[in-house]
Order: sequence, then structure tokens, then C-alpha cells
Amino acid sequence: MFDAAALESGAAMRYAWGMVTQSLKTMLWGVVDYAGLFPPAGLAMAPAAEAFARDRAGLHEWMLGRFVCPVSRLREFSNAAGALMPGTFATSGYREHADIGDPWRISAIADGVGGDGGPAAGLEADLETIIQFNTHHAGEDKGLAQVDCIEIKPPSAEFVDAAVEMLPDDLYPFFEVPQGQDPRGFVAALAGNAAAAKLRTGGVTAGAFPSTAEIAEFVNACRLAEVPFKATAGLHPPMRGAAPLTYEAGAA
Repeated sequence: MFDAAALESGAAMRYAWGMVTQSLKTMLWGVVDYAGLFPPAGLAMAPAAEAFARDRAGLHEWMLGRFVCPVSRLREFSNAAGALMPGTFATSGYREHADIGDPWRISAIADGVGGDGGPAAGLEADLETIIQFNTHHAGEDKGLAQVDCIEIKPPSAEFVDAAVEMLPDDLYPFFEVPQGQDPRGFVAALAGNAAAAKLRTGGVTAGAFPSTAEIAEFVNACRLAEVPFKATAGLHPPMRGAAPLTYEAGAA
């Protein structure tokens, strides 16, 4: 028997679920940056680039944000990933294999800031490397990509203002909050700047994981100061508990 009421009810439920799904996609669009180079995966550059390319073509690509890469490895990344980026195959006659999406977005970790030359000199050198990378990948013959975010571990809250002054307008910074300190002063230094905070929530030792209270204090400080933030590491298990620290056999 044809049940019009049941059919109409089912259609309404599918419509409602579709609206929920679209709302979730809007809220979580690009929410997960890809950090396959780092633990727990710890992939080499080529397989990490290939995984990112596959994810861009996968079912959940809408959740995928940026590829996270240290500035010191950008040249290595360029060599390994250039042929996978949008534009390369499209200009060489193999359009059926091309990534025809937007340019790859890269979040570069400013690993030169902690070097011997001082934080300002290290950041200046990192910025020059980023400019060279962006110039190289501005044309589709080399593959389209852009570093549009930089992640900085400043030696002090006072360095934030100096760093912001050095950054070009098209490079958005995330400043890592020192672990084990009251986050309010550091977050206050970010307030009013075009910058965001970064919280490290784990690592390859148990002591690298902050407590629930510490995370809550950080989130609340960012809320009160209206400072955006990202969290990195330690987020792979969805619930707090005992879990291997890396994917290696026999990991602690």
C-alpha cells in the first residue's frame, strides 16, 4: 500500500538531516590542518604530500585545511609535492589526472625563530624563504600553492608585537602559548592584532599533555580577549585516556 504520510515524513527527515549536515559543514569547513610530517604519523615528505593530495579528492575534503610544514623543509616539500598540486598536469596535457581545485594552502612553522641568530633574525630569514616558495608556486607550471599562515613559537610575549610588524599582510600568524604558564598575559598580547593563539595539547611524552583545566583556562582566555586559536598535537583520540603516543610498534 502506498503510504503518502510515511513518504512525506521520510522526505521531511531527509531534508532536516540535509540542513544539519550543511550546517556542520559550514561550521567545520577546513577545520583540520594536515600534519602528517609530525607524530603520531611521522611520515616522510613524499608520502605525506601524497596523503594530502588523496584527502583533497576524498569524501571529507571539506574538512581539510592546510598542509603543515616547517619553513626549513619548504624546498623539500616543493620538490615532493609540486607535481601533485593544481595546475601542473593541467598545463602538460594530462588534465584527467589534474587537481583542478584551489591552490594548496600551507601553514609554515617558523623553525628559524629559535635559532642562534636571535628570534628577529630567524623570523626574517623564514619570511624570505616563504616569499621564495610563494613566488615559485604562483604559476601553474610549478604547481599552485601558497603559504598563507605562519606558526611562531615566540621567546616571550613581548616578541609578539615585533613579529606582527615584520609580517606581510597576506601571512596570518599563530603564536604558540608557552606550556605551563598562565595564558592570560600571553593572549592579552595578541588581542587587537591580526593574529591568533596556538595551544600545544600533546606530544611524544606523557608530560606534553596539558590538563583539562589548563586547556579550559586557555580557551576561556581566548574567548574573553576575542582571540582566535588553534590546537595542535594530542587531539587524535577523541576522549582523554591512555593511548599510544605514536603509531610505531611498542610506542609508550
